[in-house]
Amino acid sequence: MEDIWKGIEAWLAVNAPELLDSLKPGATEAEIQETESFLGVSLPEDVKAFYRIHDGQWAWYDKPELERYNSLYNLHRFLPLSRLREEWKIWLDVFENLEPEYQWVTLNSGETIPTWSEKFIPLTSDGCGDAYFLDLSAVLLGGNVGQIIENRKCNGLYPVASSFRVWLEMFIADLEAGRYWYDGEIMVVAR
Repeated sequence: MEDIWKGIEAWLAVNAPELLDSLKPGATEAEIQETESFLGVSLPEDVKAFYRIHDGQWAWYDKPELERYNSLYNLHRFLPLSRLREEWKIWLDVFENLEPEYQWVTLNSGETIPTWSEKFIPLTSDGCGDAYFLDLSAVLLGGNVGQIIENRKCNGLYPVASSFRVWLEMFIADLEAGRYWYDGEIMVVAR
């Protein structure tokens, strides 16, 4: 993961230096273990290595000198482990309070799947209900344990990448190809 973070940091240094200040110091092993225990999962090693380097991003409300919208990935902020746990609990509460007919969706293929799973680990948030999840359920969208899925509150769940590493490699490739730009407040993906 060091190569991934070095690539992200190098791009930020040239194109969005203000966002470098939004990256938190790395998480401790105790914080990683606390998160795994809280979620009842073992995180993939790539995810743990990622968090050991930077524990996500500061939010504007945690570090007021940052711009309000310190998004780094597709208008999303990478969640620190503490906020990841909070977001996961929010998603769980919402799902458990849905009427049963909203807890399941039938795909065009006829397959019925849950609209959320306790094994969906939120990695990002846009602050408005959309998120990217690490899918440890293998229930949805092809059954790839460790795949990354996007939740769009208005449009449902979509597979994004087959693994965490592949997702981040795609992000680096997009940065280097000029698919992202920084407008002084937020990172915008131009696709």
